[in-house]
Amino acid sequence: MAEALLEADMAKGLGRGGPAVSALEDVVRTNDAPVRGVATFAVVVAPNGTADVRLDGANADFDGWSRLTQAMSEAVAHKKLRIPAGTRGLRVTVRIEARVQWPNGKTPEQTGAYARTTGLQLSEDSIVVKSVPAVNAGVVGKVCSAGVHVGIDGVGIAGGCDPENIGAHAVRVVSGREMSEVAL
Repeated sequence: MAEALLEADMAKGLGRGGPAVSALEDVVRTNDAPVRGVATFAVVVAPNGTADVRLDGANADFDGWSRLTQAMSEAVAHKKLRIPAGTRGLRVTVRIEARVQWPNGKTPEQTGAYARTTGLQLSEDSIVVKSVPAVNAGVVGKVCSAGVHVGIDGVGIAGGCDPENIGAHAVRVVSGREMSEVAL
């Protein structure tokens, strides 16, 4: 029952590791951290408040993320984590993501021209057609996008604009999430 309550609290962002998550986010925002990427950290906090942060994995720039662990350990040590009574400490796994995006959430990497083709694809267990031969081409912009579809199923033209990004600059966003916590 206690584990179910802990999982429910973590899903709401109310786990014991919340202060550790915010400490790691602050370090990534203010230090020479990778501009983009995802990293997972293991945070161990002793009952006396000392903390040790270790990089468990990163999707890119492992060295860049690992350079932050000392500053992260110091930042977590200054936070007040609720250590379970009668334990030797708390281990929290934290996932940190850094990305660059516009106000609507679209990233600069998602913009540009594209062209895709599809062939005839049938379902493996029946004679249902999953896709038909077609060509799709278009452009995705910061504000407006347009595209054309030509296939045996017809021709279509689509487009639209999102005024939310007009005049906006892409900004770096850092977010963290507690993945798990274990009393030691």
